[in-house]
Amino acid sequence: MDDRQEFRSYRLRNDFLSIEVVPELGAKIASLRNLATGREWMWRPRPDAKLFRNKQKDGFDASTLIGADECLPTITPCQFHGRDLSDHGEVWSTPWVVDEAALSAQQIQTIIRLPISPFELRRSISLQENEILFDYRLTSLSSKPERFLWAFHPLMPLEHGDSVELPSHITSVKIGSVKGVAASASNRWSWPEPAPGLRLDQMDFGTGAFAYAKLFAEFAEGAEGFAGIRKGQERLLFRFDTAQISAAGLWFSRGAWNGHTHMAIEPTNASTDSLCEVAASSRSIVQPFQKVRWQFRISMETLQE
Repeated sequence: MDDRQEFRSYRLRNDFLSIEVVPELGAKIASLRNLATGREWMWRPRPDAKLFRNKQKDGFDASTLIGADECLPTITPCQFHGRDLSDHGEVWSTPWVVDEAALSAQQIQTIIRLPISPFELRRSISLQENEILFDYRLTSLSSKPERFLWAFHPLMPLEHGDSVELPSHITSVKIGSVKGVAASASNRWSWPEPAPGLRLDQMDFGTGAFAYAKLFAEFAEGAEGFAGIRKGQERLLFRFDTAQISAAGLWFSRGAWNGHTHMAIEPTNASTDSLCEVAASSRSIVQPFQKVRWQFRISMETLQE
């Protein structure tokens, strides 16, 4: 572990990769590095950007915007069952507690009891060669069924030559929001090329386009679940069980969101950013005082020609 910029961070490292977690700042992942290539996968708005603490009601655009955060129980602010839910949820701006006993087993386990919603979330991170396993347990503290929206929210650098890979069965994506490019009446775009000059897999909105898009790749239960970013022979791949994780949010900004150029692949249990729009399903309901569990993996791969 390390004390950096006054916030204590915890690191895991092997021959393939390293990851750094800052529990005090929403269990933020401040660094995720491919040690074979040297690529740092966690974005910063500036090379000298510093970590700092946010308050519960702060807008996410006033955050550090460094690396990966957890979003629960919503992403966009909303009123749900009398609860005033903040931008990007309750947990990214709240300190988590570290399970010190798990560190000896080479796991970073962090726990948080949500300030408003009746949940406790435990996340465990461990390394397995070139893969990182993220394991979640959400416990209801309520005497009635509760609904939730969860998303992993990693801001990542968008480099020249990067492309997004999805399973072949994904032929269209749901449009969440767009700016700088025309949407469609059906609220869906064909994947990967909905119109001439618009290449979603290359995060290309057209020559000189000043635009952003939030999209959702939706996975039928039992289908192959992955989403990746490839550049040359290097690939970062998110893998998940579609019975647990039903969608992957795709966020691409070419300068149109607060002037930033970056991207994100966001595993999630629903293809929406608002808890108020989440339909009741086995992936979004926790029964009274029960637990739900889900996992995903991030692998760093070197592909053959």
